[in-house]
Amino acid sequence: MQNSIKLLVALISILLIGSCGKLLDVDINTTLQKSIAIHVDQTNGSSKDFSGTVVFNLDVDDLKDYEDLIKDVKLQSFTFELINFSGDQNGSIEGNLYANGILLYEDAFIVKSTVDAGTIFTIENTDQLNTIAKSLKDGNDVNIIYSGEALSDNDTMDFEVDITIELKVTANPL
Repeated sequence: MQNSIKLLVALISILLIGSCGKLLDVDINTTLQKSIAIHVDQTNGSSKDFSGTVVFNLDVDDLKDYEDLIKDVKLQSFTFELINFSGDQNGSIEGNLYANGILLYEDAFIVKSTVDAGTIFTIENTDQLNTIAKSLKDGNDVNIIYSGEALSDNDTMDFEVDITIELKVTANPL
């Protein structure tokens, strides 16, 4: 009987000690946001290539205290939109969005119409999102490239690709 009680106390102690690390986990919700400025010269009937790049990483104020203590990173959402348009009202693009060389999105549209509509594009492919999250968790940069071809026959064209990544980061201060 006494051995059974000792064994029960030992098992409970092991379970409590094993779960303490989990109890000390801290979840931090943070937003990473950057814009890629795109300029397209007047095309005069021939499409022109364009591209722009931004780098995302976890080097943000929200996570400074947990820099070397990160256990997990989950992407809650990844969105982008075209903003701050000026130039050829009929200018069009065939654009692609990449993260570390992985194609996330491709489409063709009239830039001004897309900006005026306030269209927000959402990346929903779980495998792509998990790849980005793993790269961030491992302390690596994520290079986001927006590129494609543009037709802007009446004038130059300028706009920005505004990218927002919502993250849930789990860290353990012990």
